[in-house]
Amino acid sequence: MGAHGDDLVGKRVEAALGARARQQVLVAELGLKALANDDLRSLMDEAVVRAARTLGVEHAKIVEVLPGGEELLLRAGVGWREGLVGRAKEDAGCGSQAGYTLLSDEPVVADDVRAEARFRPSPLLVEHGVVSSVTVVIPGHLGPYGVLGAHTSKRRVFSEDDVNFLQAVANVLAAAIERERSEEAVGEIREAERARVARDLHDGALQDLAYGLAEVHVAEMYLGNDDPGSGAAALGRASSALRRVSEGLRATVNDLRLGGGTGPLPPSAGRVAGGAHAQDGPGPRYTPGGAGGVSFGARRRRRGGSLARGRGGPDERQAPLGGAQRPG
Repeated sequence: MGAHGDDLVGKRVEAALGARARQQVLVAELGLKALANDDLRSLMDEAVVRAARTLGVEHAKIVEVLPGGEELLLRAGVGWREGLVGRAKEDAGCGSQAGYTLLSDEPVVADDVRAEARFRPSPLLVEHGVVSSVTVVIPGHLGPYGVLGAHTSKRRVFSEDDVNFLQAVANVLAAAIERERSEEAVGEIREAERARVARDLHDGALQDLAYGLAEVHVAEMYLGNDDPGSGAAALGRASSALRRVSEGLRATVNDLRLGGGTGPLPPSAGRVAGGAHAQDGPGPRYTPGGAGGVSFGARRRRRGGSLARGRGGPDERQAPLGGAQRPG
């Protein structure tokens, strides 16, 4: 090959290592942002912009599987016509590369979408003149959230490192999405528990409290009429009612101390007027680790020992345009 050829090979290797290092830094930064910030929309916007810039493509997008699983919604993107983000949809089957990615459950590389036999290019890609494309699944605990894609109007061969990088970004997004969904589920559980407690208080403790106060009033009347025996009986009934109030409130307070880790309240906490006490009562997967809590590596099943790839041409890159697009 000669000294000149060796020098070219060395420069290509150095460039590839540098590109991979930049990709790893980006994944780490996105992971830290996901941990420090609960704004999922902002994270998605930043992910598509930085993925497009790092891979040197004009377009990047996140599509979400809509209820029913028939369509995909353009949830975040860069390089698309204004007004499409939040409105444009793609077919969830073989009518789009994203849909085919979900069906195959592995990264899909199309070196030329115009020559594809595995799926039909979606109108979104056709209208923007996309030629080469790579898409990966954004996994979820109960099923995939959607697809992350990078697209260019130039003929381009995406490398294994490019695919690994894009999948790592998808894994960071998946972790953030699962966290938001978990927080929403916990919030719903807490609201349901609060409603249950309110019903229990109304049907139990508050009714007993009203009864106990009425018996105290009855006892005052008996004592005022010089009937200590009847007065004492009324006070006994009031004491029993207030004891039930104490027990109910202690149980309710202990139920509300979710995750406190401090154990049940002491009996003294249940004291009520008159000295009465309550009695002592009875989610396509991703691997944790690595930058931002996810692994840097492709999530896919090998089929036939190779990545799902279409026909391609020479490696050509073009810088992305603008920032993340907001829904119109």
